[in-house]
This record gives sequence, structure tokens and C-alpha cells, in this order.
Amino acid sequence: MRNFIAPFVALLGLFLMAPCLNAQSQSLTDTSIDNANVTRCNSHEHHVQMMGLSAKYAANRTAVEQQTAAFIQAREQNRSSVMDIVTIPIVFHVIYNDATQNIPDARLLEQLQILNDDFRRQNADADGTWEQAADTEVEFCLATTDPQGNPTDGIVRVSTTVGSFGSNDAMKFATQGGSDAWPASDYLNFWVCNLGGGLLGYAQFPGGAASTDGVVCGHYYVGLSGASNAPFNLGRTGTHEVGHWLNLYHIWGDGGCNIDDDVADTPASDGPNFDCQASHESCGTTDMVQNYMDYSDDLCMNLFTQGQADRMAAVLAPNGVRGSLRNSDGCGVVVPDFDLDVAIPEVLTPVGIFCNPIVNPSIELANEGAVTLTSATLTITLDGTEISTTEWTGSLATGQSTTVNFGDYDVVPGQHTITVTASQPNGLQDQNTGNNAAETDFEILDGSGSTITVNITTDNFGGETSWTITPVDGNAPVISGGDYDSNTDYTAEATCQPTGCYVFEILDAYGDGICCDFGNGSYEVLIDGELVASGGVFGASESVEICVGGGADIQGCTDTAACNYEPDATSDDGSCTFPGCSDPLASNYDPQAGCPGPCTYDCDGEIFCGSGTYWNSATQQCEVTFAGDADFDGCINVTDILMILGSFGSCL
Repeated sequence: MRNFIAPFVALLGLFLMAPCLNAQSQSLTDTSIDNANVTRCNSHEHHVQMMGLSAKYAANRTAVEQQTAAFIQAREQNRSSVMDIVTIPIVFHVIYNDATQNIPDARLLEQLQILNDDFRRQNADADGTWEQAADTEVEFCLATTDPQGNPTDGIVRVSTTVGSFGSNDAMKFATQGGSDAWPASDYLNFWVCNLGGGLLGYAQFPGGAASTDGVVCGHYYVGLSGASNAPFNLGRTGTHEVGHWLNLYHIWGDGGCNIDDDVADTPASDGPNFDCQASHESCGTTDMVQNYMDYSDDLCMNLFTQGQADRMAAVLAPNGVRGSLRNSDGCGVVVPDFDLDVAIPEVLTPVGIFCNPIVNPSIELANEGAVTLTSATLTITLDGTEISTTEWTGSLATGQSTTVNFGDYDVVPGQHTITVTASQPNGLQDQNTGNNAAETDFEILDGSGSTITVNITTDNFGGETSWTITPVDGNAPVISGGDYDSNTDYTAEATCQPTGCYVFEILDAYGDGICCDFGNGSYEVLIDGELVASGGVFGASESVEICVGGGADIQGCTDTAACNYEPDATSDDGSCTFPGCSDPLASNYDPQAGCPGPCTYDCDGEIFCGSGTYWNSATQQCEVTFAGDADFDGCINVTDILMILGSFGSCL
């Protein structure tokens, strides 16, 4: 019997706070997006979960709402006509598993422009449908100074082995394959990554931990991402999530007509609107479908209201929870201390554990000097021994950085440290050597094969879920999982798995799968980072065959020189046989020969060939002295003819 206490508690939290009701979650593809089958936003669910897990967060949220109410009351009584524009520094954390996820700077700059246009009411699609539409007086700038006061381009790029992320904040921690947050008191952290389960984005409301503070958006939906990602291709996912980050609830208050979003000038609504149903009515009024905090298509959204602007102003007020952003130096003009200063902020790869002994080092190279960087010498050392020197050329302005990839290096099994050092900026002496080197640790396992990764997002009843991966020709699982918490993301890995096929089996004790009646659970199975299976909708169980190395392990002879070479074999079974001489008279006769090979006859004359014969060196065989002398007596007579006739029908 199902336990319905947990859903009741979650529902109670919803009514108490009334702060992203989501559509049924399904996987997205680049070319076919149905906005009724995606999770437009997971901010509300994340908020409700944090309310139940953290008493401190719950207390902070109460304090935030009390300060907001007092601020709005005072503002309505004495509304100033003086603009109070707050500029917020943004740092983009781009976390990528492949080139598609590593979106270019241009897309990030598009997103920055979209935020500025939308929040300042300068968007080209602004219209006069709603008279309460307003300029929020909030602007955004790309960070030019990092937390240590060094120049930056405001973009952090991190290569990860994680195939996709969920809403458990893993992308916000380097130890979980993500990127650590910059101080929330000075920056808006904007994480861009591959989100699984059809999730477009989510944000943390004011009052949460600084280490997880910010917004998250799927890489497909950042900036102007093209028609293939319509109807979410105009960057409004970012606008929506930053609205949450500045304390805006969904336009329908995540409830029915009796639940409010705590904004007086937004009409009550009974739920989210999809597509662009501009004339849709609920709760006796026309829904504000064009509001950025609804679930409408990007093309439909075009406004915040004055009431929403007031709520944002409250948290950005000097006494507000985000008031410190007013004093941030994140976008200050930085004057470098040196003209020539090349830096390596980070070794990007290799990091972690590898089966393959071939590693491909890569680094982030930055210019922290006042002069444009056009060249540098890069030296790689492995465990203290220099293994390579490379000359980099390019063009990096002050504060800019780039990724530099090196070649393949074969490394023996064990734990290692790789260090990369930069020197000779523009062929001259570096004026600041304190930031020239970076290093990382990694391990090569004594084995080969592939890494199988399993990502599980549980539903409302995580304890019912378990799974195993078992070789098709074996009994014992190579990896398994279970005994999970509800609505939580989990990752498990089995490294160095040999070529062959395996069965992934997932079980649900209640028999209703993990999606979608009682939560939006899902699973993913990846081999070396490539997705090979996914799902969540099933009954009591689901089994999927996955293959490492592209297929099953086919045993046979893999030596191309062998008589029985099998081109389809993936592993050698020791059955190879090789060509050899099958003539017992030859000096190199091989009774084990698998197929005919060359014979040699290194004896000559009568000693080897016998009386009446001679050794023909041209043909490399014995021949009779006189043609037709069958008995080798030196004469051709009737006896020879009878012997020849008697040999008909015989085989030598």
C-alpha cells in the first residue's frame, strides 16, 4: 500500500508558502520539443524540498518575506520618481561533456543582452496589452573581476564526465563534476549544463546557501539557440529563472485560484499557461499569459509588472537579502598590475580515474596582463619529469582566456600528477610568475575497458527503486543500486568494464515505474559518457541490453596471418593455426600446419631423390632422369608402361 503522508506534507508546504508546477516530464530532443511534455522550471519543487530539509532555509524565507512586505508597503506610500538602477555582475559557468554542450561565448552574450532587454523593458516585443508592465530597474553585466580581484571574462568553462544533471545542485560543485559558485554576495552564478529529464531550468530563491545560490539553465535554451529548440529558443528560460532568483513566484502562485503569487497587479490564475493562449481566462479574469513568470512560449513572453519589480527591488534594497550586490566590484574596471602576465588558472584534463592509459591534457590559458597576449611557451611535466614543450600562438585581450589541448600521452597505471607551466609571454620575460602553473591529479587503472555510468532520478517513493547491471553470460552484477531517498538524483559508475553485452534491469517494488503518476523519476545509462539507454515509464521492471565496445564479445582467431583468421572476432580464443609445409619429403615438413605453405628441399642428388632421379633446383623437387622411367632403372620398357598404367586412379 502506498504511503500518502509524504505527498500530503509536500502539498501542505505548497499552501503554507504558496510560492514550478510542471508538466509531465519527458526527454527532449534538438528537433522536436513539445512544451506540454517538458519541465519548464523546477524552482518551486526545489524550494518546497529545501523548506522540508532545512530549518534555516525556512527561517530565512520567512525573514525575506517579512522584509519584502515592509519594503513594498513603504514604497507604495512614498514612491520615488528617481531611478534606482542596480547592476548585477554575472558569471557564466559552462559545464560540458561534449562540444555541443560547450556553447560559444556569443550565445552567452546573447543571453546577457536578453536579460538586460527584458528586465529594463527594452525588449523589441514589448507591447501595451498590460498597462502595469514596468521597467524593473535591474541590469546585468558580465563579470570583469574574479573573487580574487583578477581580470576575468566572466565565463568559467569546465569539462565534465557527467552526461547530464538533474535538480540536486551537483553542477554547482567541482567535486560532483560541476563548477563551484563564486561568492553570492557579489555575483549572480549562472550555470549552463546538460539538464536531463526534459528540465529547462531552475533557480534558488533568496535565503538559501551561498554555495548553491544562482540559476541553472539547460544549454539548449541559453541565448538565441535557433529554430530547432523552439518554442524555448529566445532566452526567456534565463529571464524566468532570474525572476525566481530575485524572489518572484510563478504567476499562478503554484496553486489554484485561492493561491496568490504575492503580487497585487498580476491577475489570479488556476495554473500555468502553455503555448500562447493570450485570451485564456481563469478565476474570473484574463490570465497574464505574456508574463515572464508563466509557462508560455518564449515568443509570447514580454513583461514584468510594477508589482513584480517592487518585489525584486525589496531583495536588492540596502537591507535586502541581496543588497550586497549593490556594492560588488564584479564589473569594476580592472587595471592589471603587469603588462606581460600569462596565467594558467586550471588544468582541465585529465582529472579523475581512467581505464585507458592514453590521456589528453588540456588547460585554461589566460591573459592577466595589460598587453594583448599573442604567444606563450607551455611546458608539461608528469610526476616531476618534463614530457613536452609547446609554443602557443593566438590573441587574448586582457582578462580573456582560452582552452588549449595537447596531444596523446601514454601513461603507465598508477596515480599521477600532471603540471603545466606557461612562460615567455610574447617571447619576453613574464612579469608575474606566481600564476604561471597549475596541476591536477589523476589515476590510470591497471586494466582496460569502458566506464558504465547510471544516473537515477527517483520519484516520490525512492525506496521502491532498485537496479542491477549484469553480464549476459554471468550471474553476479557488476554494479547495482537501491534503497534511495525520494525525489533525489544519484550517480553510480562501474569502471574498466570489458567488451561485451550487459543487461540493465530496473525494478519498482510497487509496480508503477518511476514516472509519471507519482513524481518525475527517470534513469540514464551511459558508456564512456555516451547515452545508450534511458526511460522511467514501466511497470514492475524494465530490462535493456547494453553493449560495451559496440557489441557482444566474439571470440575467435584475431591474427590476420593465421589460416583461420576471423575478422569479426573481438577477442582471441587461442585457436589460431598458421600455414606450413604439408609434404613429408620436405625438410620443413610441419604436421601441425593449418593450411598449405611453402616447402623447402635443401638436400640434392641421389642421396635424397633416390636412384634414377635427380634434384631439379629450378622446380625445387625430385625428377626422374629419363622421362617415363617409372622404375628408375635407366631403361624405358614394358615394365615402366605397366607401372604407369597401374598408377592410374591413384593420388599422391
